[in-house]
Amino acid sequence: MIKKFLLKMLLKNRKEKYIVNKTEINKIKKESPKNQIHNFGNKNKDKTFYIIQREGVGGLFTHLLFVLDHLLYCEKMKYTPVVDFKNFPTVYSEYDENSWEYYWEPVSKYSLEEVYKSNRVIFCDENRLSVRSYKEITEEHHKIFKKYIKIKPFIINEAEIFLKKNKFKKKNWIGLHWRGGDMKRAPKHPFPPTKKQITNLLNKYAKNKVIFIFVDEVENFNYIKNRYKNIIFINTYRSKNSKGPHYDHKFFYGSRNYFKHTRDVFIQALIISKLDFFIGGSSNISFAIKYLFNKDIKFINVDNGKNSKSLLYSFFLWRIKSLLPSGMGGFKSYK
Repeated sequence: MIKKFLLKMLLKNRKEKYIVNKTEINKIKKESPKNQIHNFGNKNKDKTFYIIQREGVGGLFTHLLFVLDHLLYCEKMKYTPVVDFKNFPTVYSEYDENSWEYYWEPVSKYSLEEVYKSNRVIFCDENRLSVRSYKEITEEHHKIFKKYIKIKPFIINEAEIFLKKNKFKKKNWIGLHWRGGDMKRAPKHPFPPTKKQITNLLNKYAKNKVIFIFVDEVENFNYIKNRYKNIIFINTYRSKNSKGPHYDHKFFYGSRNYFKHTRDVFIQALIISKLDFFIGGSSNISFAIKYLFNKDIKFINVDNGKNSKSLLYSFFLWRIKSLLPSGMGGFKSYK
């Protein structure tokens, strides 16, 4: 009974994030054996299309890592890749569209309409992954990234306009990516940094620096804003409660408008990737910046370990550890 109640609290409002898809393509994939070659028509008999799809769960940079790894497999098998987040929608899907193309260019010249009229089509196996973390990516992944994955120009332009407007000088800036929200309670997820840890690190490294802050909780944002004067930020949505923007950003951007929130997250990540140095917790955003976008950037990772796999313990463990000294099981101070 307690477990069901906690699970309901943890997932509250998240049901609204998912679009249930009942297209014929979706049904065919789910009812077929893995690695089956499908014949949808007579087009492109000389090609084997590989459909990269990952329905529902996962953040933007989790999806990016997934697509990147499957593109590497596709390259080795000499398949023609296509990303389909239309028939297999993600949490970012606003309408009946391919949400991959909200932020990225298509990975090949073939449209979904043409692919699903073609002679040889394979759906990716979601469990076929050679890496599960950005820390594990190889030089081959970097080559695939440069070859196939192109960021939409408007994302790049927004980041460049912000940097120009704020008179960006690389040596004078330091970045902070402070994720909070539901990461404090999510089972098996990395613990986010505490205020004490962030304060100690900024006091040590941010003297005489402009601090670009990328913070998702309004409480943490106001804490930094009130404590440090030389800061800049994008005026994006920040959660008004400790659950994080995954739960209530619709009240700022409007019903089902996840595109705008995610666009702002992406722009902020690109800005940090332009710096020499940033501080951040263990998240796919921080790891994508360090291990994919800019391998040379200095990154101080506030590594607090992972939460318990127990749903009951996970609700309280971050709070308890944040109050304890490091010698008694609490988090490292980073003084």
